[in-house]
Amino acid sequence: MIRAAFGERPVPDPATLVRDVERAMDRPGADAIRADLAGRAWPDLTPEFLAARWSAFCYLSPEGYRYYLPSLLAAALDALPETGGLTHAVVFGLRPSFWALYYAGDDRGLRERQAVFTPAQYDAVVAFLGFFFEHVPALRRLAAQGLRWGWNARESGSVAAVERYYDALYHFTYPEPEDPEAAAVCRAVRSAFAATPYPGDDRLCGSSQGDEPAEIAVEFRGVRWQEARPDLLAYQYTALSFLSDAGFRYFLPAFLVAELTGYPSSADPVFHLTHGLGRADADARFAAFTPSERAAIVRYLEYRSDDAFSAPDIRKALDDYWLPSLAGPTK
Repeated sequence: MIRAAFGERPVPDPATLVRDVERAMDRPGADAIRADLAGRAWPDLTPEFLAARWSAFCYLSPEGYRYYLPSLLAAALDALPETGGLTHAVVFGLRPSFWALYYAGDDRGLRERQAVFTPAQYDAVVAFLGFFFEHVPALRRLAAQGLRWGWNARESGSVAAVERYYDALYHFTYPEPEDPEAAAVCRAVRSAFAATPYPGDDRLCGSSQGDEPAEIAVEFRGVRWQEARPDLLAYQYTALSFLSDAGFRYFLPAFLVAELTGYPSSADPVFHLTHGLGRADADARFAAFTPSERAAIVRYLEYRSDDAFSAPDIRKALDDYWLPSLAGPTK
């Protein structure tokens, strides 16, 4: 499908191969990839060349990107079942800029590249991502992000499947924990945070630096914390580091309930509730928590204090911050 869609188009003129770059620091990279690709047909690019130079494809003009993209797609497929290295980079690179999605509403650079694709070429990229979504579990999330946020302008079975996938991520019903004590803590958390206000779609990102905070904010937009599927929380396990203070407060109970119910994750909410307390930024992060929310956190930390590794940090956090905070504002 890739070869049929992209065919044997003429090799682009080197003069139009690379886009204009604004920053002087980018010009050597742009000039180098222009020289490396000048006169070379996309089917002739070797996996070794692509593995070494794929990152410089960001300098290509829309026409250059369209011409050489199929070399990356074909190489990624040929490398399977290996899912690291070039294969990972190609699937990852088909996602839009989440920073642009969050702060500008769309990735204009991606749309400019897509604008020169024929419908058959666009559909070939969608089919590529759909294949990874359906058949390559290690790269399923990346392919889903590419389809939902970047290659969604045309209806397809792959785009529809990804919409169903995200609907399941955003609408999950948690079972009751088997441990009665854990179940009681879950009920306390649910009750305490039931009325916690959603910050708003544009008040979730805690940092304007880099793509990861914006990715988390985009993927958590409009999600009710009570229904966030454990898979979403596990994949975005750094969310508690990168959400805004209001976003942290709103989504914290989701991470607590998921952990108490026994779903594995690297999010480590205990760490976020026990470290850095007393600093101005930590005090600001917890300033909006209500007494009932604080009481639920105390109950969660007391339940988790049977973990020998975390117990000293939990005890200190409870004694120095959380228990005193129940009586009034902390200093």
